[in-house]
Amino acid sequence: MTRAVVWGGDCFVAQILRDKLKEQGIKVIDGDIDDSNGEANYYFDFEGKTEEWGKIPTKARLAVVGIKGISEGERWKKELGGSNLNWRVVEGENVYGVGMDIENFLGKAFDLAARNKNLILPSSKKIYRVLAGEDLVEAILRSCFFSGTLGKLFVVEGVEISSKIIAEVLIEEAKMTRLQVVESEDGVEPVFAEGDGEAKENSKKILRWKAKIDFKEGARAVVQYFVARTDEENRKKPAKKTERKYAEVKREVTNNLYEVVTEEEEVEQEIEIEAEEKPADTKSFGEVKEKFNWESLLNKSPLPDRAIISESIDLDTSPVKIEKEKINPPPTAAGTYLEEGRLENNIETKKKTNFKLNFKNKNYFKWIIWVILGMLLIIFSVNAIKMAMIPKQLKAVENLIETGKYDEATQKITALKGDNQYWLGIVGGGKIGALLKVEEGAINALSLGLEIAKDGEQAAGSFFGKNEMSMSEELPKISNNLEALISELGILQGRLSTGWQWLPGRFRDKISSFEETVKEKRQVAEDVDKLIPILPEFLGLDGTKRVYMVLLQNENELRASGGFIGSYGILTINDGKWQDLEINDVYQADGQLKGHVEPPAEIKKYLGEAGWFMRDANWQASFPLASKDIQWFLEKETGRQVDGVVALNLETVKGILGVLGEVYVPDFKEKINQSNLYEEAEYYAENDSFAGSGQKASFLGAVSKQLVEEVKGMNGANGEKLIEILVDLLNRREILVNLNQSAAQQSVASAGWDGAIYQGKCTGENCLADYLYIVESNFGVNKANYFLYRNIERSVDINENGISNDLSISYENTAKSSAWPGGDYKNYLRIYVPAASVVTEVSWSEVDSGEKKIVSGDDLEISNVDGKEEIGFLVTVPVGKKIKVEVKYTESMALKNLQKFSYLSYVQKQSGFGDTGMVTLISVPQDWQILGVNPAANVVGGKLLFNQKLDGDIKMGVEISR
Repeated sequence: MTRAVVWGGDCFVAQILRDKLKEQGIKVIDGDIDDSNGEANYYFDFEGKTEEWGKIPTKARLAVVGIKGISEGERWKKELGGSNLNWRVVEGENVYGVGMDIENFLGKAFDLAARNKNLILPSSKKIYRVLAGEDLVEAILRSCFFSGTLGKLFVVEGVEISSKIIAEVLIEEAKMTRLQVVESEDGVEPVFAEGDGEAKENSKKILRWKAKIDFKEGARAVVQYFVARTDEENRKKPAKKTERKYAEVKREVTNNLYEVVTEEEEVEQEIEIEAEEKPADTKSFGEVKEKFNWESLLNKSPLPDRAIISESIDLDTSPVKIEKEKINPPPTAAGTYLEEGRLENNIETKKKTNFKLNFKNKNYFKWIIWVILGMLLIIFSVNAIKMAMIPKQLKAVENLIETGKYDEATQKITALKGDNQYWLGIVGGGKIGALLKVEEGAINALSLGLEIAKDGEQAAGSFFGKNEMSMSEELPKISNNLEALISELGILQGRLSTGWQWLPGRFRDKISSFEETVKEKRQVAEDVDKLIPILPEFLGLDGTKRVYMVLLQNENELRASGGFIGSYGILTINDGKWQDLEINDVYQADGQLKGHVEPPAEIKKYLGEAGWFMRDANWQASFPLASKDIQWFLEKETGRQVDGVVALNLETVKGILGVLGEVYVPDFKEKINQSNLYEEAEYYAENDSFAGSGQKASFLGAVSKQLVEEVKGMNGANGEKLIEILVDLLNRREILVNLNQSAAQQSVASAGWDGAIYQGKCTGENCLADYLYIVESNFGVNKANYFLYRNIERSVDINENGISNDLSISYENTAKSSAWPGGDYKNYLRIYVPAASVVTEVSWSEVDSGEKKIVSGDDLEISNVDGKEEIGFLVTVPVGKKIKVEVKYTESMALKNLQKFSYLSYVQKQSGFGDTGMVTLISVPQDWQILGVNPAANVVGGKLLFNQKLDGDIKMGVEISR
């Protein structure tokens, strides 16, 4: 069961958070960390209990919250910065809500309004912001559940407002008759949270959040709360004469709701008013209803969902609650009213008519029970059927969207929404209500997906010149809908993650399957959202032309950036519109190079090239550096300059074919699909393989040109799928991007799509960041990678003196002969490890014979490159043979004086690397214990076993303590 510890004392925001957690079946532990037994998943601290932070498990997430504006956030951040906790600090300014006290100017204003006294507010000339407690809770939860929030201070600001607006709202909601507003500089100033405007905007951006509750909406319940509190205080006071001071204000018919006076101008009179000596229990229901304004509360529609979730928490926004001194509103206009421990059932017929159910009549009572049970059974049965039908209905709508039937999809969504709201109105909360909320979230997500598909189709049509629209206006719409979709899917994912034990097993299976689908969809939406900041520059939406070089690489002849460059394209985009893609043979360009360029020593020594040309320019392991070399050769050979380089390979073409299906290539009179792409590429390379062959260079080019024509004719749904595939290829490093414009390139790098050598480091103390990047270059002048199988094993030993790594790479060349395109795999292998590593041994051996060769001397190059230790040497895998390469290295770090230690490992994948399995074994000192592991691992022989696939960068971590 998911658990959360909340340190909050009397903080009203903490209570809002508690209510949200409890509603979703989360066990909330108030104030005592020992009650959690170290098993809580989340810790929310509203008190700054620094003495308790050391007891929090490092795997749990901690949010420290300040609501008084100028808080101790920076001090908390500094103190937490040296810890290994998963922490974040959240600050809100001018926060208000049910349960608040009167310490700040807002609390005082609510209290004065409830007491019908003249309001005291800051100067009406000042503009400031106020934040509803529910909005702040949403930001707190997002800070815990969104990625990229670890170790950050979030400054959360609310809606912009002035004292005039606050006064108007309070006068209206509290039905005030005293209408003076006193402007004061003494103790009623708004506070401003730490951080400048940029910090606040960054907080909104990271959390994908902004305040949504306007003051009029949020103040209503708070006014009711203060009125209830005041009324309760008045009932408890003895009847006596009291003095009241007020300023007599003559209200004139003006455009202003109230008149502002200063404290000095306020004229006060003292009037004695005889208090009504009417017992509290003689109040009629009508009087109470009018005083508390129940009608507006009961007719109020529920607040929109504002929570964001993790995989284990669903946080739904509940209706506004008014709780003070056991005074609660009736659940319906004719419901129960609880006052001073007395339960009455009030049914309004005429003003002074009361009717009480006689619960002493047992038959009547049984009849009511049976009616209630019968209704619940009917509701459960209907919704159980609905639960079984929901996936089918949603899938049907999804299919309509995918096939471009947007009008029909809109009608279906509208019908589903109406049906869902109808049942929610009947059932409301509880377990059945939770099911309906799941359905509601899924429908909302589909609705947003529909809008994204329609906008995407319009944008694609504009890009290819099929329609006219402003891309600059369309992209923000798509971005907003994407962010809304991410939030909606996050909420839905949380609702699906827990609390379904009461359902029959087959329904629970459906829930589990649906949760996995939602998780995948959310990840796709987050990935696609990374693209939006890059597009304005990439598409030239500033009205200027953009020209890019597109490398068409073949990973069957593997090179550092993905494969051998057989041909390249020049892509031209003008003011957000596709203009041209020109395909060229790399050998034709190389033939125009004037003069001699000395190649890198490895290319000269092992590839046998006396000169360096563009076809071998993708040599450097870091793609941004290789991109500069490639652009240099392009300009020297052809005189052309470009705005950036995009590297594609056969795997990219294969992914696009997965969306388009089979494509006919007229130049070769062949039908190309996912299944035969590699075979066809091999065939045409084999049948005309000599240097300078137009056919050899043009196969990928011809396929690429035909793919472009097919893409131009796609509808919005397939276009959306294509975007998803391209983003997936970017994530898996099958597409690399380097843009010359620095701001756009920074966005590319942040998304991890630039192909640079990863430079991440540990943020905390007592931590070691390990790194591994295996880069291969086929110098055999063949397509041997097509026949190659590869497997990687790592043995990582964490000991008292540091880390020892034993890396093993097994190769098998399955080619049947040395005839081209097969042959020996002549592989110049470069392995990048942390710069502080000490290489102890490099060797390779033939598996069948067991013969082992130590690589040393002139055959081994070890140097510092791009902040890493580069280990380079040649290894040849003959046809039909298996070769095993071993590299051993260590990195020193004294653990003997430490109580806790973290090991983080980042394995970077080379573009075009192919299907490669990877097994990692990590051992820890015998007298140490494992606190946390990410991702999940098995324990084999006392070691942690990670069995993974290197189809993208791999991150793993282990935390240990004595």
